[in-house]
Amino acid sequence: MKGATRQHWNTNLMITGDSKTAKGSVYLMLVDLGTKPASIMTMAMYDDELVKTPQGWRFTKRQTKRVGPAGG
Repeated sequence: MKGATRQHWNTNLMITGDSKTAKGSVYLMLVDLGTKPASIMTMAMYDDELVKTPQGWRFTKRQTKRVGPAGG
């Protein structure tokens, strides 16, 4: 996106489940590239629940919780 100074990275994806439902978690780091040097704005974790539908896997729930010392 032109002019955007924020980017996020997801890492350490973990998924458990069966052929109908799944739970996943992933870490998120949001970085402000507009600062010199770039700075971490926040660190968080997504906890997701998914269900398999005829159209494919769909999210049924997403909870975001802040982790680590960063915050903004």
